[in-house]
Amino acid sequence: MPAITESHVQAQAKAVCSLEPGSYYISATDAGRFFLVAGPYPTHREALANVDRAKTITEFSTEGRSYFWFWGTTRMADDYTAPGVLNRHGAI
Repeated sequence: MPAITESHVQAQAKAVCSLEPGSYYISATDAGRFFLVAGPYPTHREALANVDRAKTITEFSTEGRSYFWFWGTTRMADDYTAPGVLNRHGAI
């Protein structure tokens, strides 16, 4: 099986990146629990660009458990603007 490189990841991110403005969040799922970790971001590209940063921050605050979470981004309804968990705590 060929190795996945950073360029593969970047190409995939570009291919699925929505160009529509909206209320985007970095999301995580753990054992059926869903978290809006950070956001809102005005663009999907900005949310995608901050996923690794959010992962790094949460690794320290969750004693490493967040390493096993499923990470992604999500778009909420445009009128939903509640801050993400890290935003509420001033961590991002």
